[in-house]
Amino acid sequence: MSVTFVKLAHHFGIAFDTARRDVLKLTSTTLMQMCELLGQVNTTVVTNSIDNAIRLTLHELPAVELLGGKIDKGNRYTYSLETLAKLDNYTFDAAFLGTSKIQADGITIVDAYDATIVKKVIARSKKVALVAQKYKFEAQNSSPYKSADLKDIDVLITDEPLSAQYCAYFKPDLKVKYS
Repeated sequence: MSVTFVKLAHHFGIAFDTARRDVLKLTSTTLMQMCELLGQVNTTVVTNSIDNAIRLTLHELPAVELLGGKIDKGNRYTYSLETLAKLDNYTFDAAFLGTSKIQADGITIVDAYDATIVKKVIARSKKVALVAQKYKFEAQNSSPYKSADLKDIDVLITDEPLSAQYCAYFKPDLKVKYS
């Protein structure tokens, strides 16, 4: 990404400090790259992504909380009913999400458990940013599980300008940032 994570966050009013809890629901390659940009950010990152938790431990900051549960070895994340219950105890300042596919009725991903966790994270977050390349609007892959309504997205971070058709999927006050 050509813009640092902190600059992206500042674009929509998120400043990091020790009292914050931000969630990176990182399931995509683009979002994984954001981990490298968090090396000196003084915040707490909550994630269920094994790969991203490992990446985030390479630096002293940020603090990292890995949600527990059963390990999905194929997609390298954790999930459990306890995780869903634990998420009820958090209020996140920001959630940064990835997706497999974007359609007029929402964002979808390949796994039902992961979709359930994403829904809970969105419900517990003050701001929600979707990080997705433009091709996700045209993806033909099988991603049958809806993880969010597009009205829940406050910021779209993408790589190219969107057509009017795709912009109409979102709420009118959506902020679009280009990486």
